[in-house]
Amino acid sequence: MEHFQAKKLHQAAFIQKCLILGDLLLTLLSEFQAHTFYFVAGCYFIQFLLIVANIIQLLILFANTFAFRAGMVQIMLAEFMGVLGVYALYFCVFVITRGFGAVTFSHSCLFL
Repeated sequence: MEHFQAKKLHQAAFIQKCLILGDLLLTLLSEFQAHTFYFVAGCYFIQFLLIVANIIQLLILFANTFAFRAGMVQIMLAEFMGVLGVYALYFCVFVITRGFGAVTFSHSCLFL
Protein backbone atom coordinates (compact mmCIF):
# COMPACT_ATOMS: atom_id res chain seq x y z
CA MET A 1 0.00 0.00 0.00
CA GLU A 2 2.79 2.43 0.87
CA HIS A 3 4.58 1.64 -2.39
CA PHE A 4 1.41 2.61 -4.27
CA GLN A 5 1.21 5.92 -2.35
CA ALA A 6 4.88 6.69 -3.03
CA LYS A 7 4.46 5.91 -6.74
CA LYS A 8 1.41 8.16 -6.87
CA LEU A 9 3.32 11.02 -5.24
CA HIS A 10 6.27 10.60 -7.61
CA GLN A 11 3.90 10.74 -10.58
CA ALA A 12 2.23 13.86 -9.21
CA ALA A 13 5.62 15.51 -8.62
CA PHE A 14 6.65 14.67 -12.19
CA ILE A 15 3.43 16.17 -13.57
CA GLN A 16 3.93 19.34 -11.51
CA LYS A 17 7.51 19.66 -12.76
CA CYS A 18 6.28 19.28 -16.35
CA LEU A 19 3.62 21.96 -15.81
CA ILE A 20 6.17 24.36 -14.37
CA LEU A 21 8.59 23.61 -17.22
CA GLY A 22 5.78 24.26 -19.72
CA ASP A 23 5.06 27.55 -17.99
CA LEU A 24 8.72 28.55 -18.21
CA LEU A 25 8.98 27.56 -21.88
CA LEU A 26 5.87 29.55 -22.76
CA THR A 27 7.31 32.58 -20.97
CA LEU A 28 10.50 32.34 -22.99
CA LEU A 29 8.62 31.69 -26.23
CA SER A 30 6.33 34.67 -25.70
CA GLU A 31 9.36 36.91 -25.09
CA PHE A 32 10.90 35.82 -28.41
CA GLN A 33 7.66 36.32 -30.33
CA ALA A 34 6.67 39.58 -28.65
CA HIS A 35 5.90 41.31 -31.94
CA THR A 36 2.64 39.41 -32.47
CA PHE A 37 -0.07 40.26 -29.94
CA TYR A 38 -2.33 37.26 -30.59
CA PHE A 39 0.54 34.81 -30.17
CA VAL A 40 1.56 36.40 -26.88
CA ALA A 41 -2.03 36.49 -25.64
CA GLY A 42 -2.40 32.81 -26.54
CA CYS A 43 0.78 31.97 -24.62
CA TYR A 44 -0.49 33.90 -21.60
CA PHE A 45 -3.78 32.00 -21.70
CA ILE A 46 -2.02 28.63 -21.92
CA GLN A 47 0.22 29.66 -19.01
CA PHE A 48 -2.86 30.54 -16.99
CA LEU A 49 -4.33 27.10 -17.70
CA LEU A 50 -1.07 25.42 -16.67
CA ILE A 51 -1.01 27.30 -13.37
CA VAL A 52 -4.64 26.45 -12.65
CA ALA A 53 -4.00 22.78 -13.50
CA ASN A 54 -1.02 22.77 -11.14
CA ILE A 55 -3.11 24.23 -8.30
CA ILE A 56 -5.96 21.78 -8.94
CA GLN A 57 -3.52 18.88 -8.85
CA LEU A 58 -2.10 20.12 -5.56
CA LEU A 59 -5.59 20.37 -4.05
CA ILE A 60 -6.44 16.86 -5.25
CA LEU A 61 -3.28 15.57 -3.59
CA PHE A 62 -4.30 17.33 -0.38
CA ALA A 63 -7.75 15.72 -0.58
CA ASN A 64 -6.16 12.26 -0.73
CA THR A 65 -4.30 12.68 2.55
CA PHE A 66 -5.37 11.13 5.85
CA ALA A 67 -5.48 14.54 7.54
CA PHE A 68 -8.02 15.85 5.06
CA ARG A 69 -10.22 12.76 5.25
CA ALA A 70 -10.07 12.77 9.05
CA GLY A 71 -11.26 16.39 9.20
CA MET A 72 -7.95 17.89 10.36
CA VAL A 73 -7.92 20.55 7.68
CA GLN A 74 -6.52 23.24 10.01
CA ILE A 75 -3.48 21.09 10.77
CA MET A 76 -2.92 20.42 7.09
CA LEU A 77 -3.24 24.10 6.21
CA ALA A 78 -0.72 24.97 8.93
CA GLU A 79 1.71 22.40 7.51
CA PHE A 80 1.38 23.54 3.89
CA MET A 81 0.88 27.29 4.40
CA GLY A 82 4.27 27.99 2.81
CA VAL A 83 3.43 26.01 -0.34
CA LEU A 84 0.01 27.60 -0.66
CA GLY A 85 1.54 31.04 -0.05
CA VAL A 86 4.07 30.52 -2.84
CA TYR A 87 1.30 29.43 -5.21
CA ALA A 88 -0.80 32.46 -4.28
CA LEU A 89 2.14 34.85 -4.69
CA TYR A 90 3.14 33.32 -8.04
CA PHE A 91 -0.44 33.50 -9.28
CA CYS A 92 -0.77 37.18 -8.25
CA VAL A 93 2.55 38.09 -9.88
CA PHE A 94 1.51 36.18 -13.01
CA VAL A 95 -1.83 37.99 -13.28
CA ILE A 96 -0.28 41.42 -12.68
CA THR A 97 2.67 41.02 -15.04
CA ARG A 98 0.72 39.28 -17.81
CA GLY A 99 -2.12 41.76 -17.59
CA PHE A 100 0.32 44.65 -17.84
CA GLY A 101 2.16 42.89 -20.67
CA ALA A 102 -1.05 42.27 -22.61
CA VAL A 103 -2.10 45.91 -22.28
CA THR A 104 1.36 47.11 -23.28
CA PHE A 105 1.55 44.75 -26.27
CA SER A 106 -1.93 45.67 -27.45
CA HIS A 107 -0.96 49.35 -27.64
CA SER A 108 2.47 48.89 -29.16
CA CYS A 109 2.10 45.94 -31.58
CA LEU A 110 0.32 45.27 -34.78
CA PHE A 111 -2.58 42.84 -34.63
CA LEU A 112 -1.18 40.20 -36.97
